[in-house]
Amino acid sequence: MSDTDFIAKLAGEAGQGRGSARFGRPLLLSTLAAFVLAIAIILAVFAGTFDAGSVLRSYSFHFKEATMLLLAAGAFWLLRQQGIPGTSHKAAWAILPGPLLLACLAITDSSGYPLLGRDSVSVPICYFAILGASVPALAILLYVTRKGVVTRPWRAGAAAGLLAGALGAAAYAIACKNDGARFVILWYGAAVGTLTCAGAVIGQRFLRW
Repeated sequence: MSDTDFIAKLAGEAGQGRGSARFGRPLLLSTLAAFVLAIAIILAVFAGTFDAGSVLRSYSFHFKEATMLLLAAGAFWLLRQQGIPGTSHKAAWAILPGPLLLACLAITDSSGYPLLGRDSVSVPICYFAILGASVPALAILLYVTRKGVVTRPWRAGAAAGLLAGALGAAAYAIACKNDGARFVILWYGAAVGTLTCAGAVIGQRFLRW
């Protein structure tokens, strides 16, 4: 019997056999709360710097939001599976649709937007804005992940970081003025990747039994 199966058996004997509901519901609510918080942070920091009505009608916002939310949905499923022993190890495939769609858009992007953005501060603003919106989300998600039965702490932490980063990136999309798909895949990806690595490192210690 593997360690995962053994812990799942212990969880069931302890009355946690309905792990899917016991972990899935708090995780869903926490994810929604984390997203709302990320949006609130972006709106507070960038208030007055963009026209929300125009942004919400733009194609660039739609593709950024769609790809980041697709990534967030996949990361949510992956994190949910990490907190329920005995579930499929193929859950990692769920994170692919968002990046694949964004990669296709980047390959076919003929907008001419530069990789470094409109000006010299585009990259640091994008990177640190996403990090700033994502860190509170990561804290929330790591906390709720402790309610699950985590057998691979670093993987669960990485999934939490990926989800937090995707939520932060989706929130930042409303204030982002750099519309090139190649800019998005590079610099949004860098920020989300940083959160994923941070989540893995923190999760290895914080989520350990």
